[in-house]
Amino acid sequence: MGRDLAEMTSTGGSLTIAMVAACPFPLARGTPIRIERMAEALAHRGHVVDIFTYHFGSERPNGGYQVIRIAGIPGYRRERPGPSLTKLALLDPQLALKLLRGARAKRYDVIHAHHVEGLLAAQPAARLCGIPTIYDVHTLLQSELPYYGNWMPNRLISRIGRRIDRFLPRLADHVITVSEALQSEILDGGTHLPQSVSLIPNGVEEEMFAARPVGAAKTPSMRLAYAGNLAEYQGFDLLLHAFSAARATRQDLRLHVMTEDPLNGYEQLARKLGVHDAIDLTSVALKDLPTELAACDVAINPRIDCAGLPQKLLNYMAAGCPIVSFAGSAKHIIHESSALIVEDRNIGAMAGAMLRLIDDRPLANRLGQSAQDYARAELSWQRVAERVETAYHHILRAKPA
Repeated sequence: MGRDLAEMTSTGGSLTIAMVAACPFPLARGTPIRIERMAEALAHRGHVVDIFTYHFGSERPNGGYQVIRIAGIPGYRRERPGPSLTKLALLDPQLALKLLRGARAKRYDVIHAHHVEGLLAAQPAARLCGIPTIYDVHTLLQSELPYYGNWMPNRLISRIGRRIDRFLPRLADHVITVSEALQSEILDGGTHLPQSVSLIPNGVEEEMFAARPVGAAKTPSMRLAYAGNLAEYQGFDLLLHAFSAARATRQDLRLHVMTEDPLNGYEQLARKLGVHDAIDLTSVALKDLPTELAACDVAINPRIDCAGLPQKLLNYMAAGCPIVSFAGSAKHIIHESSALIVEDRNIGAMAGAMLRLIDDRPLANRLGQSAQDYARAELSWQRVAERVETAYHHILRAKPA
């Protein structure tokens, strides 16, 4: 059982937090940065953080938190995001049992469950040990599930996802969302009052601000940047079409793709569009990403369906690289103020926005600087931790005596 708020206040406000991450943690690629950096920032502020997670992950220097792993399944090391039968049937039940045993042995004040499977795995410990639970919503199943398989029509999958999205918040005492769209969806579901739903976006790596000043000298060719994985939901095919349209006007354009993924299915499309030889595919370590982004002229966010918050967009902002984004995932940026935002799937408009920023460098520099200033002021992980603390204390004050 958790302590009461008076006891915590008397001991300096330090909380004992169980975070639940139903995923490999941490990963060398596709790292669940929100979980990792949030845990580090909370530990830095004096809280005790235990992360309950799967049996594998990369080795990292101690971030001030403890990682508690399940036994897992020998040979299973699937890193791709999304649900699977193995995870749901074998790994997540182990995670739930591990957390329950941990909660019975240790007095956790709060369970912080990340995403859907984390919330489900948290239920036995939350119910049997009476621990307040936070549901950290990163995205909506309504939009996410269709990308994880074609075992039934997408429209039906989306409907199922929407029903789950409306039900899950009922299992938590407080909900944290990463975007206004997610916050509105939770509030529209009628399961929580506004004071029980917090908007806390992702933070940005401090190293991202180490890039050279916006407007510094660029390479001779004009470089468009894309940094992220090449999963279908990212809209990389739309980016290739827009890039092809822009190159019809500016033959000196090159697309700098920073990813751990191979082109695979996109290679044929790139050849068909005649842009394959203008694509530079590179694997970039996180520490080198700011410099790579700052060396590019425009950063592209082609994702169209994202109720959450694309981490790539935050990285672009922090590095001060001028941004072109489809509207569906344009979070924390404002058209003509900190980015150029175009209508979803409008290839011509995206190509036109790319060319506009290439040709109008004063505009590009102003937009990049504005986005960087906002990220520096509002999107540090310490600011995230402060907001998370407020959510913790809210549910602890609301807990019956």
